[in-house]
Amino acid sequence: MPGGEAMTGNEQTFTMAVENPRKTAIAFSLTIDPLEHIAGDVAGLVANFVFELLGMFFARSIASKANMAVIEMVTDVMEHDGDRQGPLGVRVRIEGDTLEITIAGPDVSTRFEQIANAEDPRKVLADTVYKRRTDKAEEGLGLMRLIKASKKG
Repeated sequence: MPGGEAMTGNEQTFTMAVENPRKTAIAFSLTIDPLEHIAGDVAGLVANFVFELLGMFFARSIASKANMAVIEMVTDVMEHDGDRQGPLGVRVRIEGDTLEITIAGPDVSTRFEQIANAEDPRKVLADTVYKRRTDKAEEGLGLMRLIKASKKG
């Protein structure tokens, strides 16, 4: 089945129930190896693709949570994989009434839990921006602002 192949690295999975009365099935995966070859905003690119694709079939709230999960988890992999020699793996699958997003890389389970339990993913975004500002960790804020701006309207 597409999107079902094994991924390498430390995998974390975000799972969420979705209302799927037509039983639409979606599955895809992406692997980039090594991370050091990534020269652009791969987190934003993949997250926006997920948002647009899921938005064609499911409620905007589902697409938004999936978008936020992908952008946060891929960004974490990009920021915390120290040697940059390992792969980035992303797998998205909807089967039945379950959305599953798997990211291969360093341990990012805490962020998955925050996003999965968030009533409003924008609050997670706002909290992340605030924490980074107070910690004076400016990496990634440009990307976070772009995400916030793209979701207005």
